[in-house]
Amino acid sequence: MRKTKRTQDLQLSLDFNCSTLKGKKEKANCLLGSKSAHMGYKKYIQSLEWKKKRDKAFEILGRKCAKCKRKDNLEVHHKNYENLYEERVNDVVVLCTICHPIEDFERGVAKGYETWLRNKHGDSADMYNDDISHEEFLNYIYRDT
Repeated sequence: MRKTKRTQDLQLSLDFNCSTLKGKKEKANCLLGSKSAHMGYKKYIQSLEWKKKRDKAFEILGRKCAKCKRKDNLEVHHKNYENLYEERVNDVVVLCTICHPIEDFERGVAKGYETWLRNKHGDSADMYNDDISHEEFLNYIYRDT
């Protein structure tokens, strides 16, 4: 079914009122705000638009680090960048300033592992995605430390 302007406006209205929804599943797919113009990540994170979305994320997700439960020095972390500029609640997580860089590092290691596995095993990489390959990858990246 093709969405008309009216149904799109209604959906946007529902998305912005997601704080009134009761279930976590319902809230997870809510938009944090209207779509932002593409301006580069650094500029976007410093923009008023992002600050409003960040505040909305705190309102819905709470003001507590999802990893260590700290309640101070909090930030909103992008789990991925697939919906950058048009984030939904399930695209972000609240982390403290200690856990945030750890999460970024872990995401980088995970991406590196996927690339390493693909380069090493080609099309059959999925068959080798196991504890042995993971251990071999960690030995590879930490070999000089």
